[in-house]
Amino acid sequence: MEANLVGKPAGDKMKERYIAALLGLAAGDALGFPFEGARREELAGVNLCYFERGDFPPGTWSDDTSLTFITAESLVERKGLDLADLGQRFLRWL
Repeated sequence: MEANLVGKPAGDKMKERYIAALLGLAAGDALGFPFEGARREELAGVNLCYFERGDFPPGTWSDDTSLTFITAESLVERKGLDLADLGQRFLRWL
């Protein structure tokens, strides 16, 4: 049986909501990634529909999403917060 973050059985609806939230995070991050760290002045007059960032293909998400996915995976697999496990996962990601 699967458990949610507080140890109670997770229904299909709750699981769907967690997945939807993670997918929404990835989509939003991918849309915003090309502009991360850019100043407003730098983007003035730029056609944002065709703006690319270096060697990253369209749809690339940032480290924020990658680390969020790693954290979610650890929380689910360890059935709660396990800092040692999370730390090891972060180190492997590096």
